[in-house]
Amino acid sequence: MTSANRWTSDTEIEHSKDATRRNSQTTIRHHYVPKMYLKRWSIAGSSEIQYLNVKTNVGGCVDPDAIAFEENFYEIEAPDIDSDLNPNMWFETHMGRIEDKAAHWLRALDGLQDGRVRDPNILSNLAVYVGLQSQRTIRSRQSELDIGRAIEHYGAKYVLDIPDVLPSVCTLYNIPYSLVRHREIAQSVINQGVISTSAQPKAIESAIGVWRNRIVPHLENDRSWWLASTKTPLITSDEPVVLIGTKRHSRELPVSFHSAPLILFPIGPRRLLVLAGQKAQLRGPTSLTPAETKFVNRELAFNCNELVFDEPGSTAAVQIRVPPYPSAAQEFPASVRNFAELARLVSLPTRWTGAPYQPQWPLSRWTTP
Repeated sequence: MTSANRWTSDTEIEHSKDATRRNSQTTIRHHYVPKMYLKRWSIAGSSEIQYLNVKTNVGGCVDPDAIAFEENFYEIEAPDIDSDLNPNMWFETHMGRIEDKAAHWLRALDGLQDGRVRDPNILSNLAVYVGLQSQRTIRSRQSELDIGRAIEHYGAKYVLDIPDVLPSVCTLYNIPYSLVRHREIAQSVINQGVISTSAQPKAIESAIGVWRNRIVPHLENDRSWWLASTKTPLITSDEPVVLIGTKRHSRELPVSFHSAPLILFPIGPRRLLVLAGQKAQLRGPTSLTPAETKFVNRELAFNCNELVFDEPGSTAAVQIRVPPYPSAAQEFPASVRNFAELARLVSLPTRWTGAPYQPQWPLSRWTTP
């Protein structure tokens, strides 16, 4: 399964690399949540949004340009990287080009009524944007770094021989897999190597691969897209793509894209994108009650890395008590028996880990028969 969208193609990526080669100026402040997206929480006559840092409980109003960034966060540079083949800022350039278009894609949604979104062109482009947002964040980067640490600890050969790991890798990179060719395929994956021995370039390269080859095709082909509205304000966060589970999903582990019955992405303080199974028909109404909005906001706040965003003057974010993330395990076990065990090992803990009370997932009227 692949996506034919231009923004995941080798051609457009090469255009971004060419543009980076021609541009000697570099931007060191890399926004992991686009400014154009956050500005949708501003009010008429102002570009400012309201923010709250849940770690420090410090907040206020700020221009989106001055928040949610890290210096050189998307820089692909290391001594063993060919800077002509992979210009250090090409991914930042590519995301900037997508964001310019995404501003129009989101505005197109503003003119649509609640209910199912059916325009295939809009859906394909939104899959690119929402999928990219899910992979460009600080916690996504940390997850990639943890996977890299596990591979370095156990060795690539050991990891690829863990049951079900190599088939998953093959799916990710569109490599045909067969059990009889397992050893040959595993060796070819090992021989391909990685872009660099340095951690950050490897993590960025992996995130790009997940976005292009797995997340975008899944969102485009295996999800139905719905618009829901609310009269009470929605917040957003620095991790705004939220995967919603059911009773069978532990709140102590992240829900996967493929198993989540719902994926939520707020596109403004009164509008929510809901991504359900491709054949799902969400029962009406598609407007959220105040209670449903409150519980969606809780998921957004609990999913954040450290920042939540709101309309100026709103109290929706400050009313939510957000516990800290528990510390991740530092030691690797002597052996790993299967893919599920490896996934748990490298999964970041959620804010619900160890909590005595884990409430029902929100929007259960759309996730239960």
